[in-house]
Amino acid sequence: MKSDVNASHILIKCAPDALPKDTLAAYNKAIKIRDKILKGSSFQTMARIVVMIHRPKKRW
Repeated sequence: MKSDVNASHILIKCAPDALPKDTLAAYNKAIKIRDKILKGSSFQTMARIVVMIHRPKKRW
């Protein structure tokens, strides 16, 4: 039996050589985002917010 699955992900940046405190901070961000989605926030809205936060700022 085959079925198609549509999956979406929100990735939180964390360096490969990150310290445990940095890994924990990334994990806590992911949990906060998950909790907001479970409480009714749109997945797409949360994904856009994460992109805007991590997008490099333009310098004039």
